[in-house]
Amino acid sequence: MMLAFNPVLHGLRGIAACAVLLFHWVLLFPSLPNDLADVEFLGTSWNLTFQFGFGWLGVPLFFVLSGYLLGSQLTDRDISAMVIAKFWKRRLFRIYPAVWAQTIFLLFVTFGYFPALTFPDYFSALTLSDIIRNLFLWINLPPWMTRPAISTWWTLPVELAFYLLLPFIILLVRKFGLTTIIIVSFVITIAWRFGFMMLYKGENYSDHLYILDSIPGVLSTFVAGVSLAYLHVKFSMARRRLILLILAAAFLAMQYWLVANIGSYWSGHWMLAIWNPLMAIIIALGVYCFLLPTGKSSILGNKYLVFFGEISFGLYLWHLPVQGWISSFLPGNWSPLLNSGLALALTFALTIPIASLSYYFIERPIMGWGKSGPAMHT
Repeated sequence: MMLAFNPVLHGLRGIAACAVLLFHWVLLFPSLPNDLADVEFLGTSWNLTFQFGFGWLGVPLFFVLSGYLLGSQLTDRDISAMVIAKFWKRRLFRIYPAVWAQTIFLLFVTFGYFPALTFPDYFSALTLSDIIRNLFLWINLPPWMTRPAISTWWTLPVELAFYLLLPFIILLVRKFGLTTIIIVSFVITIAWRFGFMMLYKGENYSDHLYILDSIPGVLSTFVAGVSLAYLHVKFSMARRRLILLILAAAFLAMQYWLVANIGSYWSGHWMLAIWNPLMAIIIALGVYCFLLPTGKSSILGNKYLVFFGEISFGLYLWHLPVQGWISSFLPGNWSPLLNSGLALALTFALTIPIASLSYYFIERPIMGWGKSGPAMHT
């Protein structure tokens, strides 16, 4: 089933990219977020940047959207060897060219070809073998367990692993049924995460996220997205609003539980095994409700979010190097609060044109080479 253009889908991708950008802004330039975390209004203290600290949830949102988008392309197709090969080729053409372009640019900067640019040094401490493995995104994978040159790249081999598995997931759904595959995927994910807790017992689990969140540890998130391609349930607007209200309450409850228990969470609490799979269900159901036609325009489908969705991969790739560059020249005699606000404005002002160049001159043209017929850009 080839998906028709859905502006809400692109809007959600734009939100996911912006969420990750805001998450790293909070980490790197915390003064303004911290100041906005305790705002008095009507006699009550309000945390206006609470959700920014959970911007990393843009990653599972990306995973759910990938599962839905790509699953929809294969659900009604004959899964032959040729179809699988063409699917894999399209996905490789989608990921690698933009990564290689970024790598080449940052290598030139690292080794002094653009002395006026002081981007963070991502590569000089790496061996040639490490750089080559990063180029091919053999990151956090055995036998070398090479760490990503740029921390945000950790998701890319996870995405690639999902691309490899997806045709076989579709075949397994046809043989055993969707419900069985959903259950199996959640069992695999939870078992992997419990096994991780046993393997690293006594250590700070957050130091080993690259293992916890490798493909078995997030498989249920992708499968939750794939399952949306099979759902054909329609809701009235009133019921949809009720479902979204319940999901929003569950979403906030999960977040507040994590904030209140963050210490025990990272030191062995059983919720480490099930928090992410539960959040994947909430995100997937929310995505499904938002994607259902409403008969009127949606704020999620406005032209600005759609544009951000189009360039979302570039936003994801480039925002962290841009933020690192910004931190190198912010005036030291300015207040941290002013620098923090300026950093956010500059991050958007600089990342958007770079991501646009990446999309219109690298990603979209090369995606055309990688497909044999018209398809939705994903």
